[in-house]
Amino acid sequence: MKNKFLKGLVASLALAVSGLANAELITFDSLEVNNSLLNTIPSGVYEEGGFTLSFGAMHYAGQQHVNQYAGSAGLHMRSSNGLITLFDSNNDLFSIESIGLSVLRNGRVSPSITFIGSLFGGGTVQTTFTPVTFGFTDFVFDSSFSSLTSLTWRQGSGESNAHQFDNIKLNSVDVPEPSTLAVFVLGLMGLASRKFKKQA
Repeated sequence: MKNKFLKGLVASLALAVSGLANAELITFDSLEVNNSLLNTIPSGVYEEGGFTLSFGAMHYAGQQHVNQYAGSAGLHMRSSNGLITLFDSNNDLFSIESIGLSVLRNGRVSPSITFIGSLFGGGTVQTTFTPVTFGFTDFVFDSSFSSLTSLTWRQGSGESNAHQFDNIKLNSVDVPEPSTLAVFVLGLMGLASRKFKKQA
């Protein structure tokens, strides 16, 4: 009985530490525009759904751009090997489930893309995907891409050798404030103490 109660306490504490996961899908739908241009985000920052993408100048094709509009307003950089960084806007931990990838230009190719996740507490995880079609295909990350503080990857070397991305499926984790967590732990300890005293 004592062991069962302790297991319950541990499970409750784990739930408190893990926080509540909030699913988000970054679609870039707000960027959709009916033109034939290569449109630009010059600020180097894009925010949606509580997440931030940081990069050099980022571009997206208008719906009438026949060679680069891959079905939605996916983003890409036009600087060789440019670094793209994704993180939770509130600096909370997050996990990534999948990302949509397409070759940048119809009829061209993309190099393999290595995604590197920085883990809470140190260390990294990484995986590599290779888009081969013009049009977004979802690539799925494994469960090691959780408790991340950031995710980074790099653009290809040019218009004929690069990718664009869209439909990023994420889960943010709202970690309790230290003071809130301390009160919760003290409460559990108090409950445990009372229960054991009654049994004694």
